[in-house]
Amino acid sequence: MGGIILSLVLFPRTILGSSPFDTGRSGISGYEPRLMTYTVAIILVVLVAVVSRSIRTSALLIAPACIFLTLWSQFIWRGTTQELAGSLHLFVALLGWVAGIYLSRLTSHRRELRALLVLILLATAFQLLVVIVQTAGVPIFPQSAGSAIYEGGRANGTFGHPSTLGKILLLTSAVVLPSTVSKQRSIRNMSWWILGLAVPATVLTESRANALSLGILLVGWVVLLPTSQNLGKKITIVAGLGLVVFLSAGIWAERIATGEDGTFRAHFTEVALASISLMPWSGTGPNSYVEVAGRLDALTASGWPVHNSFLLAAAELGIAGAVALFLPMIALALRSAIRVLALRPSPSDKAAIVMTIAILPIALTGWGMMSDTLPLWYFAAGYLWGAPVAALPKDQGGLSLGASKRLHQPVE
Repeated sequence: MGGIILSLVLFPRTILGSSPFDTGRSGISGYEPRLMTYTVAIILVVLVAVVSRSIRTSALLIAPACIFLTLWSQFIWRGTTQELAGSLHLFVALLGWVAGIYLSRLTSHRRELRALLVLILLATAFQLLVVIVQTAGVPIFPQSAGSAIYEGGRANGTFGHPSTLGKILLLTSAVVLPSTVSKQRSIRNMSWWILGLAVPATVLTESRANALSLGILLVGWVVLLPTSQNLGKKITIVAGLGLVVFLSAGIWAERIATGEDGTFRAHFTEVALASISLMPWSGTGPNSYVEVAGRLDALTASGWPVHNSFLLAAAELGIAGAVALFLPMIALALRSAIRVLALRPSPSDKAAIVMTIAILPIALTGWGMMSDTLPLWYFAAGYLWGAPVAALPKDQGGLSLGASKRLHQPVE
């Protein structure tokens, strides 16, 4: 468990496979296949799940994508080193779904859940400390060479790009949302502390989409809390977020004045759609968009992928491949939506809904969700999918718009 948090939330580092061609290159993975710290952690968790016979049938939701990647790598794509690197990256991310499901069952016990929250709390606090020090001008954990050219001066935490940290904190926040309604005060308090620390850490990285997404996540969660039991908490959170927006207004005014206005994003979208129309079923190959689609556009060839994670997946894997890749996310969103609409949601169902909605501003305006953030995305989704539920009395949960006859909450 510690290895998962350490490698995904703090130090996703390359163990083997670094290449000089990685410098300044834009892709979902490196130029060559890489062994990452999170690769080792995820594989170890999956192996433990296999040995303990804890693999659930819901893990089969990744089977279509795994079969697709195997067949297309063998018979359709060119087999270049960057394609192999991209395929490995996607395989590891898909295994993150399995690891998330396994750990969600493990943390159904109070001790293991508390251990997970302590790890996430320490990691979030450390990232906030790093961001504060970086904002003060101390050069620790410097950005990658390519990022520093365009994003120099922004805080980035322990990651190579400033926008990565906000994505990571959004996903860890989604994981802890169900614990904010735990019966145990210590678990509730830790969960709210994690959310509270994630807000300033995200704001200080000056990422507009990340800050918006985290705000959507928190407001959405507050809306779904039962009003009769949480009115004071709702008012406090909304007021707190309003205060954060007011205090950080100068940051956002500067980012809007100096940041990209969307002109280039529209151009990159046109290039991606043209690429998809030319290769709707084969795609360019994973991790190869810039090299292949760059033949259509000089700006893309200079190292600029489409700023849309879903379009990038469709362009690289083809339409069928993208659908197979996102099948677990689609299944999670549909299952949770059905339960919410039927007024029978568990806290994990509500968290899955708000996470799905909150991710959209990031995924639709950038391609970073397809890179080193992707394994944590699948881990978080798997965790929320696999969270165990148990029947609760009518007055202990439900939507604020009405109560259900049967409600669910993670077992503790």
